[in-house]
Amino acid sequence: MESCAVQGQAELEGIESGALTEIINDFLAGLPKEKRIIFVQRYFYMDAVSDIAAANGMTVSAVKVSLLRMRRKLGKKLQEEKYI
Repeated sequence: MESCAVQGQAELEGIESGALTEIINDFLAGLPKEKRIIFVQRYFYMDAVSDIAAANGMTVSAVKVSLLRMRRKLGKKLQEEKYI
């Protein structure tokens, strides 16, 4: 019986993870290419902000502001989707 509960919990987490993945993918698809690259470099590849700035011909400050605005937009999208 306990193994059924554990398996059920794992399946539920998989569904929630899949929903989150879909929301993030939709969010990224809606971004301009330049913004999407910055977001992925920072949050998927964990690149330093200074490295992202250098690679994209931006100032560190501009990268930080872009990331902040994108995080806010993603947060709103997650709220709209009732994920958070």
